[in-house]
Amino acid sequence: MLYNRFEQKLIEVTERKGLRLALFSASTMTILGAILVAPALPAITKDFNDTPHIEILSGLMLAIPALFVMIFSPIAGFLMDKHTKPRFLYPAMIV
Repeated sequence: MLYNRFEQKLIEVTERKGLRLALFSASTMTILGAILVAPALPAITKDFNDTPHIEILSGLMLAIPALFVMIFSPIAGFLMDKHTKPRFLYPAMIV
């Protein structure tokens, strides 16, 4: 099958292992917060047992990382457009 130069360049870029690692890491950052908080929810509910509506409040803790993703996504998008994407993504993955 014959490819034009754009398709060849696209295939060459997407075959890089560093790009695949960066894309996978960036996609997992959005759910990592909820994954880290979920096992602690029963202990949080138990420790704050005297707080009214603690079941609802502790469940809302799962939404807090998604809320931060929603708030900071436009800022991150602006910074990625202004600077090169890897220069912004690699420190963000380390943090």
